[in-house]
Amino acid sequence: MANEEAWSNEELQASVDAYADMFLAEREGRKVNKAETYRKLEARFGRKDKAFERRMMNISHVVQLLGGKPVKGLLPAKNIGPHTQNVLEGLIKTAGFISTVKTATTTPTTAALPVPEADKLADELVRKWKSSAAAIQPPSGYNKAPQYSTQTVERKRCAEVKAWVLYNSKGVCECCGNAAPFNKADGTPYLEVHHVVQLADDGPDTVDNTVAVCPNCHRALHLAANRLQLVEGLYHRHTRLKAGNNHSKELDGQR
Repeated sequence: MANEEAWSNEELQASVDAYADMFLAEREGRKVNKAETYRKLEARFGRKDKAFERRMMNISHVVQLLGGKPVKGLLPAKNIGPHTQNVLEGLIKTAGFISTVKTATTTPTTAALPVPEADKLADELVRKWKSSAAAIQPPSGYNKAPQYSTQTVERKRCAEVKAWVLYNSKGVCECCGNAAPFNKADGTPYLEVHHVVQLADDGPDTVDNTVAVCPNCHRALHLAANRLQLVEGLYHRHTRLKAGNNHSKELDGQR
């Protein structure tokens, strides 16, 4: 008896071939006997006919992803591993019974982009792919990422301010209240220092404008949809913080 969890390439090929026969018969108006198809496959491989029926439903799922119309009565079933899906996709394309096949792969942009532009494009692609019916395969990417030069202006920081904030946090994130996610090699808890009114907005590098936060909260304070509410929560919980003019105006505009 064939292992229910391990399908050989021969079994997958035979399943796709049988599906293709049913697909073409349906398109030509010929009678399709699904049960007889499954029994023949069972006799050939020793796997139960119901298992082949479920596999045909997996094939319907891949056919639909590739832009085809599944065989009637074989509703698409998504319960399929990524490796098996890739194998079925290749077999279906080779069989050539689908007239219009959507592209299931994606290629990188013709030129690598600086980090901000690449991040923006990545967000757009995620939204696009979520609404697409195509299976998105890994892009080739760049074996060696191209370099580019840029001029940046960095603000000098006060080491004592950073040390004081980290020391007084006692290893607890001042935003979510959870313990630091891990300890560094020297045994101290890992937290990041965030300027509530950012230095780029002329915020001060002082203890009344800085907090020690975990990496997740740090990104949320910069990027989350509820960022301003998170910042406002910091002011409510930590009396040492003083609202800057930029922050106050930003919050007022959201109320």
